[in-house]
Amino acid sequence: MRCLQLIKLSGMRNLSYRKKESYMRQHFFTRTVGVRLFLGLLFLLFGSAFLGAQTFTINGETNHQATVGDSLELLYTFTGSDTAFTVEVFLDADDDGAATAADILIFHSEGEEDFFVDGGFNDDDGARDGQLTILIDEFFEVAPAQFIFVCTQESGASASAILAQEHKPSNTVVAGFVSVPDSVKNIFVFAQPQYWDDNGDSSNVPPNSAIGNLSLGKVANSATPKELKTLLQSKAEKIFGAQQDDDPNDGPWCGYDPGNDDDGDKDYMFFATRTDENGEFSIPLPNDATIEQRWMLGTFDEFGVLTGFFPPPPIEFSLQSPPLDADFQYIPTNSQIVGTVTDKFGNPLLDFFGNPLEVEVFAWNDDGPGPGPELHTNTVGGTFVLDVLPGKYGIGVGHLRDRFLHPEPQFVEIFENATITVDFMLLELDSFIAGQVWIRDEGPVECVRIEAKSHQGGWSEAWTDGGGNFWLRVSSQADPWDVWLDEWSMPHDLMVEGDPHRVVSAGNDSVNFILIRREAPPEDPEIVSIHDIRGDQGKQVRVTFRGSAGDFVDEFGNSWGEEIGNYHLWRRGPQVPYDGGDGNYIEYDGQEILKVANLQAAMAKGSENGDRIFDENGDWLWDFIVTIPAVRQPHYSYVAPTLRDSTAFGPGWTHFRVSAQSAWSQNNWFSFPDSGYSVDNLFPKFAGLSAYLEDSGVLVAWLLDNTPDLAAVRVYRGTTANFSPDASNLIATVKDNSFFDTAGDANSYYIAVLLDDAGNATRSVAVKASLTNVDELFAAEIPQSFELKQNYPNPFNPSTRIMFAVPQKAFVNLAIYDVLGRKIRTLAAKNYAVGYHSITWDGMDQNGLRVPSGLYIYKLVTGNTVLQQKMTLTK
Repeated sequence: MRCLQLIKLSGMRNLSYRKKESYMRQHFFTRTVGVRLFLGLLFLLFGSAFLGAQTFTINGETNHQATVGDSLELLYTFTGSDTAFTVEVFLDADDDGAATAADILIFHSEGEEDFFVDGGFNDDDGARDGQLTILIDEFFEVAPAQFIFVCTQESGASASAILAQEHKPSNTVVAGFVSVPDSVKNIFVFAQPQYWDDNGDSSNVPPNSAIGNLSLGKVANSATPKELKTLLQSKAEKIFGAQQDDDPNDGPWCGYDPGNDDDGDKDYMFFATRTDENGEFSIPLPNDATIEQRWMLGTFDEFGVLTGFFPPPPIEFSLQSPPLDADFQYIPTNSQIVGTVTDKFGNPLLDFFGNPLEVEVFAWNDDGPGPGPELHTNTVGGTFVLDVLPGKYGIGVGHLRDRFLHPEPQFVEIFENATITVDFMLLELDSFIAGQVWIRDEGPVECVRIEAKSHQGGWSEAWTDGGGNFWLRVSSQADPWDVWLDEWSMPHDLMVEGDPHRVVSAGNDSVNFILIRREAPPEDPEIVSIHDIRGDQGKQVRVTFRGSAGDFVDEFGNSWGEEIGNYHLWRRGPQVPYDGGDGNYIEYDGQEILKVANLQAAMAKGSENGDRIFDENGDWLWDFIVTIPAVRQPHYSYVAPTLRDSTAFGPGWTHFRVSAQSAWSQNNWFSFPDSGYSVDNLFPKFAGLSAYLEDSGVLVAWLLDNTPDLAAVRVYRGTTANFSPDASNLIATVKDNSFFDTAGDANSYYIAVLLDDAGNATRSVAVKASLTNVDELFAAEIPQSFELKQNYPNPFNPSTRIMFAVPQKAFVNLAIYDVLGRKIRTLAAKNYAVGYHSITWDGMDQNGLRVPSGLYIYKLVTGNTVLQQKMTLTK
């Protein structure tokens, strides 16, 4: 799916296919053969009369100085009979003021549909006055840099103008250097925001879309362009693309709304510069960019300065802490992916006018994260070379100018010191698959994307027009074709009636799709129940929730929305008073907690399992409990920890929320909070109780049966076997397994009451003080050896209980250590009676300070016996 998306973004064309068909059938031969030969003859005969009379200015100057963000007016004045013009924009790599082979051609209106016409739809003054006017609100955010604009008439006459740009001064600057190889000049560095507002909501950002038949990212000397070209391409599509739709009634403009730029500008936002002779760079960011919290800083060798180097991965940063000494080190490589891109007969590719067609070849790492970013290059004479690191790659071809069928990507694995050849033989687009899309009982639907994939490899796509018609450009040599509707391009309440996939042949079959309304499930997940887990020690509940709409499919595989990749379970912690102070963190219970506007912002900032964040919307702490992969199920459940149990002393409500995260974007959908409670269903159990009469008093001792959550033992003394324990005869509350009653005698009776963390109480029978030794009384229950149990709970926050067994009276040392072996705290260092004992660690060190989250070791030492276990303190 990822490789298909990459190819689609590179080659998508949003002009209607009816317009393309008109162009192909009605204008191609007459325009290129008749008109061009005639105009060429006119130029040969009369060109000298007006050659040089044309002018090109930017804001009234042929050499204009501007800052990033300035509005521009391009004005081309001409003489002669020409009415159509091409516009080219070069990035002046050598700063010589002339368009040469060393410069990057970043825009060229080279197709018949892309001509600018005097007085036409793309002439901003709309008048046939011998002038072509192009208004630009914002130009490329690349500085310091020089751009060359060239306007060429059909007769060949041309004029140019120069734009020199500087960045605006800013209070926020990112800076650094390219240190490997040694200080290199003219290496591009760019910064780009990764999401758009304090809420972490990117849903208002339109998808990337290509507009018109533009030649973008082409390098005049066929050097190696990489990622900056993609950014320039998107910006060029925005600047010039909206001027290419000459007839709004000829078909929909489905991928981009040029009239709605308020949020769309952000999709093209980037700020770039070049390294100086010392390899250093500095990029001022906009002073009003307070909403873009996370940015990406990357570097690419756009001018082909380096050979045999792989670009380093980008750096993510926040505006609160922009890098001032970023060190980019290009990675030497001696491996290459090489190959050719030709037609099916092995001949060079040609455009509609018979000119050589150089296309884009791109590769991406197909082996998970690393090594480095995606790579892009253009073919030179039909061949390409990509310097790569060892790894697995996918390779695709783009920018085919609607001339050839997009091929399927190829996948390779390359090793050190290796060269792999990957060849693409493209099929010509020589046929069509036509059809219509209707909503039953309503009528045609426009702006639905139709996709087709050949059984022999290759794909094509089209959009429906205002009449619901579509025309897919395909190759008859690639029959048969699978055709289907892209569910993402349809409203969520529509679905295809019947099987959404059709198998057809090019030029012969008509494909019609009928859509029907359906009641779509909500996009937000919903918690349907929170239940206690029966028969446990408490502190956990089962949270069951309904999935998001994008996790549902019908019997034909139709999805109900944007595909869900993961669900995340959140637990609400305590409410913390907050005065709205500055900074990105608050302090709570000795810890620094990240402060966010809401949970959407926490997701956008990259929260992970175990994180605790502070939500300013309500002043609540929230714990990120777990990530649950989406597996196309209607319901999910998870046993989640609670903060406390409900007991006789009061309710213990715990609130949860579920978020659904898109598999393809940063979009997240959240459930409403819901609450439930846990109960400790297991009462503490006695394994035995004794009262041993000694010379100075009575030793009351007890053994427990599987009670890891013991909170306390209350010891009562009476004078008869049927006495009732109450506050008047309570003599001790302890956490150990014994108590020595110095006031006890041979007439004393004792009752012990066990209490666990949840307040559950278990009362013993009354026992009388006797001379029977405790060892004899509990011989069958006494541990046979020293034992150190696993702490409970684990992982834990903020406290946990450690239980150990002592087979005979002994001195026991119990201490906590970090993973480096440093002692954190001694929990016990004293004599213990026979039996089972437990101690609670509250997460503090020897000085009473809270220790950081992480892995810890607790060790028991007694005589020659050393026992240890591991435990984890979470955030």
